[in-house]
Amino acid sequence: NPHYVLLYQAIQDTAKANGDTVVMLDPLADSAKQLADVEDLVAQGCDAIIIAPVDSKGISVALKQCADD
Repeated sequence: NPHYVLLYQAIQDTAKANGDTVVMLDPLADSAKQLADVEDLVAQGCDAIIIAPVDSKGISVALKQCADD
């Protein structure tokens, strides 16, 4: 999707300018994979997580995990 390509590039450019690292994960339209990806990022101690939810209702579990950490 061109929208996400432009969004990712802007995030990547901003992170690079600030000396930060970006990790991009593609859930492949699978909400269970997206939840697992977010759990992994939380476990790694990421400072920020930007999510384009596969399922707006299903992502609530992942958002709660982010908030709890």
